[in-house]
Amino acid sequence: MYRPRGLDKDPDALTRRLRAMTRVRKLLRLAEDQAGQPEGRSARQRAEELLTRHGLTWAAVDSPDWVGAFDFRHRTFELGKDEAWRHTLAVCLAEYLDCVALHRARETVVETFGPEAALPQVEYAFAVYLRQLREGWREHAAALQDDGTWDALHRKQQLDAREAFCVSFVLGVKERLERDRRAELDKDPVATEEARRQRKELDAWMRKAGVRWRAMPSGVGSFDAEGYRRGMEAQIDPAMGGGGGTRRLTG
Repeated sequence: MYRPRGLDKDPDALTRRLRAMTRVRKLLRLAEDQAGQPEGRSARQRAEELLTRHGLTWAAVDSPDWVGAFDFRHRTFELGKDEAWRHTLAVCLAEYLDCVALHRARETVVETFGPEAALPQVEYAFAVYLRQLREGWREHAAALQDDGTWDALHRKQQLDAREAFCVSFVLGVKERLERDRRAELDKDPVATEEARRQRKELDAWMRKAGVRWRAMPSGVGSFDAEGYRRGMEAQIDPAMGGGGGTRRLTG
């Protein structure tokens, strides 16, 4: 997994800075293209604001660690199983990290597109969130067994209960990340605008590469209050924290 030196001890900082550095470098490219013009001066000013806001330096912009890290790339990773909620989780995490995740029906592979440095973070966050979901389900299932509810269900009802929990967990994650992005709009409108610009550039890059896609069903067809609560409480920062995600997931 790509990790620029100096940020390994603070994965949260890595996530924020990856997003900020992508926008800074694009602003600087615009400033160079429009040197001496109002657009160029404005782009450089916005780049300076982002550097200050995220505690970055001009030296970091030219660091060899970042060379090529923000060029658009294509990457694939395994979801583990063909379950709609897994697809939805991959899509919402990619969106949060300024990338795009696509998948074909009845396949366990998801394709991601975005800045090269951000793509491994989508896969890693997916793996850790999946682990959080599994731990939450085990605890919830144990509680159902303790109160006698689980044994009263037949096999299909047990499977439906697990599906509802997983779907609701992902719904909670999705809604919380969307809420965070709305809050980010209020706190950091400059960065948000650059994220929109980057997304347009990414969409254009994908179209030029011949990538075509359409919206897929979200897979949210059932609901479980406990799963939703746990999803709403799951955090992107801990998901980007210690430990490593597996390349192939089997459960």
